[in-house]
Amino acid sequence: MRMLVTGGAGFIGSAVLRSVAENTDRAVFNTDKLTCAGELASLAEVEAHPRFFFKKVDTCDQDAIQRIFKKHRPDAVMHLAARFGVVIREWYNAMELYIDEVLVAR
Repeated sequence: MRMLVTGGAGFIGSAVLRSVAENTDRAVFNTDKLTCAGELASLAEVEAHPRFFFKKVDTCDQDAIQRIFKKHRPDAVMHLAARFGVVIREWYNAMELYIDEVLVAR
C-alpha cells in the first residue's frame, strides 16, 4: 500500500511519518512546501528508509499534486499541510487562508 502525506516535514507530519515507517509496510510519499514550520531536519530519521520518498511541493500547485497522484497512485492520503499559527488569523489575508486550508483540501 502507498500513502501520501502532505506537510510531512512539520511537527505532526514528521511524527506520523516516523510511526508509519516503523510500524507498517506502507510506502510513504511526503510532500511539503518547507516554509516556516516544515524543516528537512525533521525528516532525518526516515529519509534513508527505502519506502520513504520526499518532494518539495506546494499543496496549492494542482499540476504538481496531480503528477504525484499519477506517478505514485496512493491508496491513502493524510492532509497535514497547514499554515503555522493559523489560529492568529489577523496575520494572514483571509482569502489566502481559505484557499490554502479549505479549497486545497477538498
